[in-house]
Amino acid sequence: MLALLKENDANPEIIYYLEMPPSHEKLVELSEKLSIGIRDLIRTSEPEYRELGLDDKSLSETTIFDIIAKDPKLIQRPIVIKGGSHFKPSS
Repeated sequence: MLALLKENDANPEIIYYLEMPPSHEKLVELSEKLSIGIRDLIRTSEPEYRELGLDDKSLSETTIFDIIAKDPKLIQRPIVIKGGSHFKPSS
């Protein structure tokens, strides 16, 4: 994905989310910008997904945002945003 962007003269800002995890608020902003819920931003294949009980449908989005902010490797990636355009992560 990155190579394709660079081939097309796009110079994306790379965010190293494992080194600087997004805050709860930033995740909410990202979810709104992408017009998807937090559950669509979760990597369900990670062992932590099951260990943390994120498959529990009764968990509130606020709780999930908090969990993901503390364990950013659960964020589905890549997410590319440029101006008003965006690329949604796929599960």
